[in-house]
Amino acid sequence: AVLLISSEDGLTRQDLNIANFVISKGKALVIAVNKCDLLPSTTHKDHITRTIRAYSFIGNCPIFMLSALHSDSCTELLNCCLHIYNLWCKKITTAALNRWLRLLSNDGSLSGKANSIKLKYIAQVGTKPASFVVFVNKKPKINYIRYFERELKSFFGLSSVHIKTKFRMAR
Repeated sequence: AVLLISSEDGLTRQDLNIANFVISKGKALVIAVNKCDLLPSTTHKDHITRTIRAYSFIGNCPIFMLSALHSDSCTELLNCCLHIYNLWCKKITTAALNRWLRLLSNDGSLSGKANSIKLKYIAQVGTKPASFVVFVNKKPKINYIRYFERELKSFFGLSSVHIKTKFRMAR
């Protein structure tokens, strides 16, 4: 979904409601800020970007500054939408996921986190958005889940899209 925001109005409550709805439905989001040719300087563009990024539920979705009147960045916006769609549909093999899981477990960054949760196995169970099931020895806390998702998204290049993870007890 492309959320079109006017640079004159900035980010409104309605824009936030739409973004939240799109993300809660598991859809990919690209934010386009129109009428950027009317902004006096790049500091105003930076301010709009910082304002959007301040809402953590939006995440790292791409933000495009464009001018529909002058066709500035419209082609780049369409190319980005195709790229985001491909990420949203991405399938990662179970073997690659479990190699990454071993690397994550062995790098020491998890030692002492969340009272020594043991990561047993991971599999992707769906796309649109990418959905994963992680088998563990005990249920992790929310801060551990966020950490795990950030690492997973970073390693597999999914930082621009939202993912779903479920942690299940291994038998």
